[in-house]
Amino acid sequence: QNLLADCVAGPELPGFPRPTWQVALFSVPTGLLWYGWYKFAVEEELAAYNSEHPSQTPGYGGYGTLGPFVLGLALGPLAEAVHAPGGAAWLGVGVVWIYYTQYLLYKRVNELYSETGQEEPLTVWWLVFPGFNLVVGLRQLHFLAEFWACQRGQTLQDPLVDFFPFIGAPRYTWRKFLRSPSLWMSPLQDVKDFEYEILQEPKR
Repeated sequence: QNLLADCVAGPELPGFPRPTWQVALFSVPTGLLWYGWYKFAVEEELAAYNSEHPSQTPGYGGYGTLGPFVLGLALGPLAEAVHAPGGAAWLGVGVVWIYYTQYLLYKRVNELYSETGQEEPLTVWWLVFPGFNLVVGLRQLHFLAEFWACQRGQTLQDPLVDFFPFIGAPRYTWRKFLRSPSLWMSPLQDVKDFEYEILQEPKR
């Protein structure tokens, strides 16, 4: 019953903590359709939070974020079918828009932490780096949920983050991620870092 309530929980203020394991549980079986609901809800929550805590990073709420994306997805095939101007390019517009709003979301999550005197957890440019875009996406899920849990005075329990430490670890570089098996999964926590020169941090 509680799991179902979490699944359908709408936007709240403070935001509703949605741990990574739940996002994965609800998203994968639905072919990421539930993730669309997640995206809508967190964007609405951040827009409401921004009205009380002004941000330098713009946000468009749930409707402004998903509306142009869905419109682009619908117009692309339709315009191509009827040979309308733009054709399939409308699909590209929708994809570019959702990437842009994801970039803004990552920046906003970093702001939430920096505004409270904490380290910014996300390396935003990983959004466009294959493989690392998944890493930073998972970290966004976790750290936003962690922030809202803290705002509510709650403690977040997430077995997925416990098993994959790279999701919840303090911010690290791409070199640190590649050379540290202990970040990859908990069974490797005692494995020493690789010592390849290319994976060492540059000297300053």
